[in-house]
Amino acid sequence: PAPRRPPFSPLGRALATAAAHAEHRGATRSTMAVFALATVAAVSQRDILSNLTASYDASMRPGQALEGSCAAEAAPDRVNVETDVSVIHTINQVSKSYRLDGYLIASWSDPRLVFDASCQRLHFGAMKDLGIWAPQLNFPHARSLTVGGGSGKMAADGESVYIHPDGKVDWIRAMHVEMYCGGFSFGKLPYDIQYCDFSIASLGSSPQDLELYWLVSNEILQMKVDADPFTSGEWAAHPVSRQSNQSIPILGIPPALRNPFGATSAVTMCFSLTRSSYTSSTLTILVAVLLVLASWSGFFISPAAAPARIALAFLCFLMVLNNLNAVYRS
Repeated sequence: PAPRRPPFSPLGRALATAAAHAEHRGATRSTMAVFALATVAAVSQRDILSNLTASYDASMRPGQALEGSCAAEAAPDRVNVETDVSVIHTINQVSKSYRLDGYLIASWSDPRLVFDASCQRLHFGAMKDLGIWAPQLNFPHARSLTVGGGSGKMAADGESVYIHPDGKVDWIRAMHVEMYCGGFSFGKLPYDIQYCDFSIASLGSSPQDLELYWLVSNEILQMKVDADPFTSGEWAAHPVSRQSNQSIPILGIPPALRNPFGATSAVTMCFSLTRSSYTSSTLTILVAVLLVLASWSGFFISPAAAPARIALAFLCFLMVLNNLNAVYRS
C-alpha cells in the first residue's frame, strides 16, 4: 500500500496558515492597486483637461488664439469632415427626399490642447461639457436633422470626443437626417437615374474663418462603396463627385444673422440613385405593349364607325395620362 502522508506538526500548520494569510493579503493589495490606478487614470484625464482649459477661450477659434488676438487676418482653420453612412432609406419620390443614418465625423487641430504624450489620448462623452472650441456644422439641404448627444434616443446613440497629445480633436456623433433632393425626374422611368446633392457647411463662419475638407479621399470612398454598395429597396446609391472647401452663398437666413461675407465654406457631394426594379420594368413594358395594341386596333375598325375609333384614341390617351399621374403620386 502507498505510504501515508505524515500529519503536519503544530509548527508546520502555523507556517501554512501564515503563508495562506500572506497570499490573501497580497491578492487583496494587488486588487486595490488596480482599482487605485484606474481611479487615478480617470481623475487625471479630467485634471489634464482642466489644466489645458484653465486660460482657454472657447469663443476664439484655434487660428485666432495662435495669432494672439481675434484679428480678421488670422489664418483660417481647417476642419476635416466625413459622413460614415450606415443606411440610405425612405426615398420619397413625391416629397423628393431621402433619409440617412450614420455618423458625422469632424477633425481639427487646436494647439492650445497639446499635452504630455505619456497619455495616449483623452476620451470624453460630450462636447458641450468640455468648454473647448468646436465648429458648428450644418446641412443646408436638410429638412430635419438630429445629431448625437441630447436626450431620448440620441442619448443612447451618443457622441465621442477624442483629444490627442498633439492637439488633434476628433468629434464623432450619430446622425439621422432627412435631405431634400431637387433632381428627381421621371422621363426615363423605370430605367431612371436620379442625381442628388449633399453638402455640409458652417453657416456661422465665413471662408476666411473655416475651410472644410473631406476627411476621406474619393478613391477610398469609391473602394468602400464598391465593396459594400448602398441599396434601399429598388434603389442603389453611387458617389459621382465630391468637392472640398467650396464657397456657397447663405440662403434662407435673415441678413442680420449671416456672417459679414454672405458665404461659407462647405464640402459637397453629388451621388446617383439608380432604380433597379423588376416589377416596375415588367409593368411598364406590359402597359406600353397593351397601349400600342389598343392604338393599332383602331385601324381595323371601319372608317364609318367614327365614334368608336375616336373613343379608342381617347381611351389610350387617358390611360397614358393616368399612368403618369400615378407615377407622380407614388
